[in-house]
Amino acid sequence: MKFRSVLFMFVFLISLISVNALVMSEVKVDGVAISQDATVSAIKGNTLDIRVELFGDLNVTENDVRVKAWIGGYEYDDIEETTDLFNVKSNVIYVKTLELELPEDMEATEDYTLHVDAYS
Repeated sequence: MKFRSVLFMFVFLISLISVNALVMSEVKVDGVAISQDATVSAIKGNTLDIRVELFGDLNVTENDVRVKAWIGGYEYDDIEETTDLFNVKSNVIYVKTLELELPEDMEATEDYTLHVDAYS
């Protein structure tokens, strides 16, 4: 009987789209702080818990901001979650949490990309 690895890797990308005054100060995946272009291991069939800490920079208020986490490279469906709309005020820290359910049919031999975006 062959044992197939259930771990696979994510390349982690952080991007800020159309939000000039927003700073994403920390992102944690399953409780571990992750930097941009980091590699994360995960087990298919489990849930990735993503915690995003961000704040408004300068003296600008951003209205109708969302945070979105999604996995690129999975061909059968979208794996994503998006927060509700919220407003960001200058020098106020906001924490948003998202959960991504990892399908059982993800290929253990493939690399996937985890994106975390903040946008308005």
